[in-house]
Formats: sequence, C-alpha cells, structure tokens
Amino acid sequence: MQFFPSLPKAQALIFKLRNKNYYFKNIMKILIACTKNKLFALNDELPWKNIKNETTKKDMKYFVENTTGKKIIMGYKTYKSIGRLLPNRENVIMSRTRTIPGAIMCRSLKELQEKHMDGILIGGLDIINQVCNTMEVDEININVLDFVIHPTKLDSALYIDFGSYLKRSRLVNKINWNYF
Repeated sequence: MQFFPSLPKAQALIFKLRNKNYYFKNIMKILIACTKNKLFALNDELPWKNIKNETTKKDMKYFVENTTGKKIIMGYKTYKSIGRLLPNRENVIMSRTRTIPGAIMCRSLKELQEKHMDGILIGGLDIINQVCNTMEVDEININVLDFVIHPTKLDSALYIDFGSYLKRSRLVNKINWNYF
C-alpha cells in the first residue's frame, strides 16, 4: 500500500494549497487536433474540414474511436461548426444563453465541474484555455495533422499555444502527441 502520493500528484496538491484561485478538484480529458503549424480553427471551423486525405481520415478515425459511447463537451461555436449533435455520444454544449434540442446544456465552468467532469472536451479554444486555467486536466490528446495551412486572413485564424499548455503541465497529468 502506498502512503505517499507520487511526485506529480504531490506537486499538484502543493499547487492547490498555494493557489487561491484553484477551486476545481476534479480532473478532465481534452481531445484536440491542429496542423503542423499549430492552426486549430479558421473562420470558426476546422481548417481541414474540406480536405479528404489519409491524414484527415486517420484523425477522424481516432476521434470516433475515442469519443463514441462517451460524453463529449463543446462550446456553442464548435457545435455550430459541426452542424449537428454527434451520434452515439452524450453531447454537452456550453452556452450561457442558447438551448439546443437533444443536447445537455451547461451554463458555466462551475456547472461543468459539478456535473460533467467525466466527459471529453473537444473545443473550442476559449473553453479549453479556461479549463486549463482553472482545472486539473488528466490528459490532453493532441493530434497533429501532417500538413500546413496558411490562412489568407490571419484575424480569422486560431492557433494553439503549446507552450502555455506545457507551462501549465503541473496541472496536466499526461500530454499525448499523435502525429498523423
């Protein structure tokens, strides 16, 4: 029987005790994808939405295998970009004001922590950043697609800042990099 927590868990516990803003005690999983140049979204959609190749097929297969039969959590913009609720999953959509028939609506991070921590967060980037700033994340799965997209309008592009996730790594138990 182990009486002392592992070093990462002990560090997380010390951080919790020192940080007054740390008020979520549960942990969550995140599943995201980006291009090799860290592009996450373009015009509120997946940048590779209309690209059909071996890389995007592998990414989609990975997503389906890891989310089917589970609870997925997404922001309203992510839901709008998908265009429908995903089948064979419990769809939780975060929005303060909207209601989506057939979906479980979540109005705040506190409600997310209280009711939906067993889910997998799939986007958007604002919610992922808020979760990483306030919760302990059990696992982040980052699928890096083997191509680069250069948007013509940079103001409509969202990039992932991996450095910020690594700086927060004391709150992340595991980061998996999957290269497709």
